[in-house]
Amino acid sequence: MLKLCTRSICLLTVALMAPHALSQDLSGWSDKTVCRLVKSDSGAAYVKEASSRGLDCEVSVKATGSNTSGSEYGNKSSYQIIEFEGQIPLLQKHSLSPVKGNSLITNTQKFDYPNCSDSIKSNRSKYPFSVDIIESKFSLLATEDINDVIDFSDGEGDDGGISDEFAHTIHKAHMHCLRSNSSGCGSIMTAMEMLSDKNAFTKNTKSGDTPVTYFVTNLRILKPLLAAYSTVSQRVGRHEKDLEFKDWMQQAIFQNTHNPFAPKGNKDRDLAREKMAKAKGPLFVKMGMDPAQNHSLQSGLIAMMYGVLWQDEHMYHVGLDSYLVTLKSINSEGAFTLEAVRGGSGMFYSGGTLHTLLQIYEIAKNQKHDLADSYPETANLHRAATFLLDVVENEEIILKYAKANKSNGMCKTYKIQCFHGSTRDGAFGWIRLYMKNFPKHQNTLRILGFYEELVSKKPIDTRRKENLNGVIKGNFDHKPFRHNLTYLTKWDEQDSYAFKSFPNDTNVNIGGTKCLYDRVPKG
Repeated sequence: MLKLCTRSICLLTVALMAPHALSQDLSGWSDKTVCRLVKSDSGAAYVKEASSRGLDCEVSVKATGSNTSGSEYGNKSSYQIIEFEGQIPLLQKHSLSPVKGNSLITNTQKFDYPNCSDSIKSNRSKYPFSVDIIESKFSLLATEDINDVIDFSDGEGDDGGISDEFAHTIHKAHMHCLRSNSSGCGSIMTAMEMLSDKNAFTKNTKSGDTPVTYFVTNLRILKPLLAAYSTVSQRVGRHEKDLEFKDWMQQAIFQNTHNPFAPKGNKDRDLAREKMAKAKGPLFVKMGMDPAQNHSLQSGLIAMMYGVLWQDEHMYHVGLDSYLVTLKSINSEGAFTLEAVRGGSGMFYSGGTLHTLLQIYEIAKNQKHDLADSYPETANLHRAATFLLDVVENEEIILKYAKANKSNGMCKTYKIQCFHGSTRDGAFGWIRLYMKNFPKHQNTLRILGFYEELVSKKPIDTRRKENLNGVIKGNFDHKPFRHNLTYLTKWDEQDSYAFKSFPNDTNVNIGGTKCLYDRVPKG
């Protein structure tokens, strides 16, 4: 019958049916009809039915009260692919375009960066840089397949190896370049040229059953290089081989995220677009195939960085795509359901994921795009931040998620979250960027309250003191609360005297957060 209706009659029929449907069992209705009712009426029953089926009917946040398309124990966002020839597929269409080619997470025309001294000083002798050092120490990395120089078979992901050293060296050079140090800027240019000349990482292959080769390449090489090249381009202009960098970087990104030119069934690298699945509890065995997971989000960030630097609208949209699908996976409690399940490391992975989302938000802002206006789902950033701050005060609320991975390698038990030692930098590296973007939000006021509590002379319970230190260390100068400092690593006490704030230069943070985000407007 409906196929024979005119458009206006069909819509009228559906509208007339809507009140009656509220009193009926909707289980017999088709997905298409349920979504049509959601869009035309937005009634609570239709929204609930769509959610129970895992449908994404593009219902507005206003209609649902909040955009809680995730469930408590698993991600229910629906995934529908839009194919583009020779490009990474998208999950939905976008209208925003990059407008400013050099600015990613730094903006040297608008801001000064006076708080880089600790990042520059930290591990300066461990990660020295110069044009000569880049060429001599890291020339081995200039290879088409990273497996030729790194053995990933031990499952350690080259932690502490050459890729890790390279990342920290680039971070160090980047922080120096941000302070207009010519040696730092020159070292980054040299690294880009050295790797581009050899088409590095454009033929990376998978090692074993995990995407570790792609993940490490993205995390420790491509992402820090793109962020640093952005700052260099602002300081001294583009390299004369910039177009060669563009072609190489696109190939490297494809090969390590999603390669549209690979054979069918073998396109996904570390960005789930061809073989997607919803990761659900209790075991979350398909986590790596869920595009809302942190690996895919990082891949989207890298694509977006490329899109800005070389004005590629589609790659910019890949980043927006990852931003949205991850935001939609946040459940009604504010938990990243795919990250909170990581045992005692749930806070570490959740905090890193929130930071990546905020980095995408920052990049878009530097393109004069307010994602809060363009995508109402951006409100979920605040709910995610609230959840993490809630866990600081009551760790029990994350246990029902964390128990899904009782034997997580980073922590001995899922019953206690590990965000106090070196892992605090991943769990709470997002603090400064969040506070800069949302200075009046209740979460920012709450963070400031944590700081003021440490500064005060009032007695604080031992565990609470450790938790508050996890949030505040690295994000605030610690001299005012030295009397409440906790020393949970063998370096903490020494660092407390050597630095104004604890260094948090990590790969997730793309350098030191106070250096990058504790900026001041020019003039």
